[in-house]
Amino acid sequence: MNTSNKTLLIINGLIAIIFGIVALILPEQSMLTFVRYFGLLFIVAGVILLLVAYWKKNKQQKSLPQIIQGIIALFVGLALLIFTRQSIMLFLIIFGAWSVFDGLLKLYLLFKLKLTKTDVYVTVLSALFSIVLGVLLFLNPYKIGALMITIMGLLSLAMGVTAIYLGIKSGKA
Repeated sequence: MNTSNKTLLIINGLIAIIFGIVALILPEQSMLTFVRYFGLLFIVAGVILLLVAYWKKNKQQKSLPQIIQGIIALFVGLALLIFTRQSIMLFLIIFGAWSVFDGLLKLYLLFKLKLTKTDVYVTVLSALFSIVLGVLLFLNPYKIGALMITIMGLLSLAMGVTAIYLGIKSGKA
């Protein structure tokens, strides 16, 4: 592995560790930051779409789809920035509903498909996990969302340490 790849691996590992630590120490603040970040991304995308629409209009091309998408993206971005907590709650409740639906669909398919014994166990476990997660998100979306951020933080720490280890180890080979 060349030096630049090793360096990138170590830098990625450090970034992952920093993210993991922040997510573990401040899970709720991390969740708010994610939503604000996506709000800004939507605003930037909306502005770009409106600029593309303006450019297309000057070239006598159809620009209505970009205008509509741009306006919607701007409104979504502003809503995420202004109503950050409510956006999180709404997203987590929708995610919970999808999770319950996903689990029920897996159980339904379990009876429709011919699966091996192992596949049945895996499908049942996956379905039950999805349903339990969905119900928990309905009961307390904000706390479960913060727990999900904490889990992401732990995974990020593990991936960061692994990346740094591989970056250092590859230098000795």
